[in-house]
Amino acid sequence: MKRFETEAAIDAGAHEIDVVLNVGRLKGGEDAAVLRELRDVVEAAEDRAVKVIIEACLLTEEEKLRACELVVKSEARFVKTSTGFNSGGATVEDVKPPGSARRRASRSSWAGVAR
Repeated sequence: MKRFETEAAIDAGAHEIDVVLNVGRLKGGEDAAVLRELRDVVEAAEDRAVKVIIEACLLTEEEKLRACELVVKSEARFVKTSTGFNSGGATVEDVKPPGSARRRASRSSWAGVAR
């Protein structure tokens, strides 16, 4: 579904793509499905920037690290912490300089506003 939405956005003139990571599947341990979905979006976006929103306020620290690893493996260019529509935005911890797993995502940028 997200691949088709990406293709439609590009056909409509999009220069970059924001996609929300499938939090339910990540929490359910379905990392392969999450990765496949992200790779589909990156592939459909061709050379356009893909920004993956991980909804950090809904994730444990371990899940945030797994999400970052999946973003790196998908070859998306950016990690965003939040859409702003859930219970909270990014925390100071979420936007501190990248840690071990986040450092491996060195080409990924972090976006979010700590509250």
